[in-house]
Amino acid sequence: MTGSRTAPGRSLRTLGTAQVIWGAVLLGAGQQLFQRLQGRAPDDTERLALSALGARHLVQGSVEMALPHRFGRLHAGVDVIHAASMLPVALLQPQRRRAAAVSGGLAFLAGWRAWRCR
Repeated sequence: MTGSRTAPGRSLRTLGTAQVIWGAVLLGAGQQLFQRLQGRAPDDTERLALSALGARHLVQGSVEMALPHRFGRLHAGVDVIHAASMLPVALLQPQRRRAAAVSGGLAFLAGWRAWRCR
């Protein structure tokens, strides 16, 4: 039983490391990334969302690294919900379309990967 959990554990740790890095990027350079994607500086709401998302990725990634076998389904669900929440933003808010599409796409991929590793 231990051997069957080793590969998924490593995969979730790798995903967790990627999420920690992405969270740090969002916290440290999220505004510049948003500007490159949207061609304008983020407004106050968007800056708050970047900070909250960055913090969530740091926490979620840290938990995935520390306890890769405990919360795989939860993490997959959180990321898929995040991806789903970005769809209406991308469709209905052209001023946020690229940022929402990138955020939603990355969240979907992370959720799919977490689900496959559980």
